[in-house]
Amino acid sequence: MRSASPVLRRTFFFCACATTICLTSARVLDQSADHLRPRILSSTFLGGNSYDRAWAVAIDSQNNVYVAGQAQSTDFPIVAPFLAKPEPEPAFGYGFLVKLNSAGALVYSTLLPGAAVAIAVDVADDVYVSGSGFVARVKKDGSGFVYFRSVSMTGLALGIDRFGNVVVGGRPGASFQTVNALQPLPPGGLQDGCVIKVDPSGRVLFATYLGGDDYDDLEGVAVDEAGNVYVTGGTRSRNFPTTAGAFQRAPGRTTPCIPRLAGACSDAFVTN
Repeated sequence: MRSASPVLRRTFFFCACATTICLTSARVLDQSADHLRPRILSSTFLGGNSYDRAWAVAIDSQNNVYVAGQAQSTDFPIVAPFLAKPEPEPAFGYGFLVKLNSAGALVYSTLLPGAAVAIAVDVADDVYVSGSGFVARVKKDGSGFVYFRSVSMTGLALGIDRFGNVVVGGRPGASFQTVNALQPLPPGGLQDGCVIKVDPSGRVLFATYLGGDDYDDLEGVAVDEAGNVYVTGGTRSRNFPTTAGAFQRAPGRTTPCIPRLAGACSDAFVTN
């Protein structure tokens, strides 16, 4: 019997510690369901003399690698930056956006005025990044921003639709402003979730709270071909909004909560 043709897959994964980051690229030769042979193609540290952490990674159509994270090292490697070093230094360190080519060489590295937590690349290879206080779209050649939008939120996850709109989900800040909102006022919980949608020029199309009267944390976003938005995370709110006919309209949690462990006894949610 003729064996199946090998399938090559390229995978990137992080190993991290308290002081630095390493980024590893592996190629997997998959000949059958139970036969995997990984081989490291490149592996590099990325950091400096203090705490640095990568939060997200994305790949473009040419297998260039984009890494987003947080840097507190005074000598974090900066190469061909398209943004001057933000001043003053943010309280918890700078964010960073790094691009490496398919061979693992550093193409550019730039600091950002806040931790960069989520990243994605569109079909045109433009890069979208969100984090502590901002959402931005970066030109594919790394020459600068298409837009940099300051927002009062921490963007923990993002998705891009086929029209170039970006949807960011996360935690609202004290001055979060709603636009065309589903929930225009804070639900009043210990922590609320929020979602914003930004058009290709950086204009906010909608910005809304999402949550109930307890702890809500929004950590995942996806967008389908029609532009419908899906968000997921954890909630302790018994009045978290659900819809008629939903799989589960009430929390399944029966164990008591420990107040100081805000998210330790939450239920998952999925909202479209």
